[in-house]
Amino acid sequence: MIEKIRAKAKAPQIHRVVVNDVFNASIVQTPRLGILGWYRNTLIVGLPLMQALSRKEFAAVLAHEYGHLSNRHGKFVTWIYRIRMVWMQVYDSFGEDSGILSLLLTRFLRWYIPWFNAYSFVLARQDESEADRVAAAIVGP
Repeated sequence: MIEKIRAKAKAPQIHRVVVNDVFNASIVQTPRLGILGWYRNTLIVGLPLMQALSRKEFAAVLAHEYGHLSNRHGKFVTWIYRIRMVWMQVYDSFGEDSGILSLLLTRFLRWYIPWFNAYSFVLARQDESEADRVAAAIVGP
């Protein structure tokens, strides 16, 4: 199912699939070459989500997630989506440390992340709408 949806979405391959216990699905892109890109794509799917949905509904969820990687997306919107995720990961990783640098950075991130999210909200909504359109085109309305 993953490969069929990938081909229809004209999206890059998934390198790894992780099944967890969260009622959610997502695709995470991890750069292999830092700022130069060459991303490794990981599909994360919650078992409770898979169990709750019909096969067609689950295919629509996968198609939506693939829509975020689709060639139909604009590069800038995809970049903004990726940057929003990176800032959240940075915030999560620094929240565990109690050093002075971590405390200062956490304070900055508590101010910056909501500001950046508000500023980029319209682009994020466009990204979600495009992913929905890709899913509807692949699986049906």
